[in-house]
Amino acid sequence: MPIHCKKAPAFILISLGLALLASDALGKGRPEWCTKAPGSDLNYLYFSGFTSSAKSLDDCRGLAESNALNNLVNHFGVTVQSNLSSDTREKDGDYTYSHKVSLEIQGRQVPLTGWKVIDTYHKGKRKKHDCCALLAYPKSEYAKTLELLKQAEQAKATTAINLYRQGTTLLAANNATEALSTFQRAYKSASELPALTVLDDPVIKTVSALKNELAAGIDKAERMIGESWKTVAVHVLMLCDGKLVPQSQTTRNITSFTKKIATENGFRISRINLDDDEVQALLDGDADAARSAGAKAKADWLLVVVLDNSLASENMQIYYMHSTGRVELVQANSGRSVHVERLDQVKGASITKTKAMENGVSQLESDIKDAASRCLKDVGIETNGKGGI
Repeated sequence: MPIHCKKAPAFILISLGLALLASDALGKGRPEWCTKAPGSDLNYLYFSGFTSSAKSLDDCRGLAESNALNNLVNHFGVTVQSNLSSDTREKDGDYTYSHKVSLEIQGRQVPLTGWKVIDTYHKGKRKKHDCCALLAYPKSEYAKTLELLKQAEQAKATTAINLYRQGTTLLAANNATEALSTFQRAYKSASELPALTVLDDPVIKTVSALKNELAAGIDKAERMIGESWKTVAVHVLMLCDGKLVPQSQTTRNITSFTKKIATENGFRISRINLDDDEVQALLDGDADAARSAGAKAKADWLLVVVLDNSLASENMQIYYMHSTGRVELVQANSGRSVHVERLDQVKGASITKTKAMENGVSQLESDIKDAASRCLKDVGIETNGKGGI
């Protein structure tokens, strides 16, 4: 609303009582309300704002008013976001200030209306100005806004309770992954509620009780996910000119990128060391060798990643988890060896593309290049630094 920063009209001051009549608008003794607003009367709540050492009188008045409005917003005593926009215009040497305030309640901008600046105070000159602003806010408007906040709190409480119930149902159906996500969303909503919010639930009556139930649900879902994770044994091979590099000269793990991807997709990673004959038999597709390697790995799946010096780094793709287009995924309990282009094409592998995979592209290439370089250097072959020879 437009505010003309002049001395407040007399009829407004009269409505505030004798205490305010002594507070002249500009230049005289600093009024008491600069330090402490008069609180309230039958119809209004009062808020004061102060700023010091402003470079201009215009800025000084505008900042003091903004400060008073912030004090008004803080008076609601709940966590809300406020949006304050300002505009200053000059006409015939008279400055008009326009401030608009709104509260964000449940994602909806609710304008804060009805307030008005009723008095101002200024002291200073040139580039050092001190200002105070006193504003009045109708109690009727305050009651309306409080009711909106209460409704918003109840809506958020209902959301949290409903998500808790959904998570409990998902957990009972052994859908631990979805249950975990649902519980976490519910906990976020519950954490944004005032502690004294009353919950519409026959059993859970308080916010703290709801948060305790959600924390227990999160813990149970995480344990269920952990127990259901598959274990993948990883073995890295190195081929030089199509021949297998002796295992004593190769890097025996696939490093951090595999662990990152595995964690995102519900897998545990372990390392397995195979002798050269076992590895060659695996590469030849020997089912007995696959079965034996699977038993040795004590894992659900055996992942063999082959690094071949004949292929350049451009062939590495994070989604395929290989550097050469050649990945052998062995089902440990059956010995079935599958040549795959993509792990998520293997039935039962339960691997999907994730943001972690996308973010891990550079890490994957770096890890594979380093491993390939070390392997080749061990057998006396220098790489060109790009994954090839």
